[in-house]
Amino acid sequence: MYFSRLNLTRQGLSVLLSASDYGLHRAMWTLFADRPDRERDFLYRRMDGGSQPEFLCLSARPPVGDGRWNVETKPFEPQFRAGQVLEFSLRANPVRTEWVDGKQKRRDVVMDYKTRLKAQNLSREEWPTSASIVQEAGAAWIEERAARWGVAFDCRTLRADGYRILDFTKDGRGQKRQVRLATVEFSGVLEIKTPDLLRAVVRTGVGPAKGFGCGLLLLKPARA
Repeated sequence: MYFSRLNLTRQGLSVLLSASDYGLHRAMWTLFADRPDRERDFLYRRMDGGSQPEFLCLSARPPVGDGRWNVETKPFEPQFRAGQVLEFSLRANPVRTEWVDGKQKRRDVVMDYKTRLKAQNLSREEWPTSASIVQEAGAAWIEERAARWGVAFDCRTLRADGYRILDFTKDGRGQKRQVRLATVEFSGVLEIKTPDLLRAVVRTGVGPAKGFGCGLLLLKPARA
């Protein structure tokens, strides 16, 4: 695997300012599209907060930059051990999948929580705050995945916030369709229980919408 830090050149910034979320998705693909039938084998995340956006990327192959990107890449093979305590950060599309009329349907966990509140015939004044809904629904979703990721979360530090809905038009095979997905920002501290499971999660990513900047699990040593 390779871990890369990507910054946009002046030319790239002009493209980004005019790009939709789907346009950004396509711009990222240019770094890895060495042939028309290539399957996605990378994860990325947009990081805001500095003078310009920065992108972190985990991939099976090194990205190949063009005039829009400055690329710093290094090999990445995490060495996890049981009992290790790490801080984590994740942008994910938290959904639950169910079957409706014989078809698979993904339900945004935050909207699903609100639907259940409505079913209880509670007045809006009786609802939790929006921040509390995102925290409770998001924390429940990620905690359900702890065992399969080979980790245990420190519930005291677990945060779910930054709920955002993305709407864009996707082009594919000569057709256009509307896409809506929700993202939540997760952070906190975890303890590794099964290193091999966590290594697989890091490599493959978390949840759906990985092609749209979701699913990259970022880890670093926990502060003492």
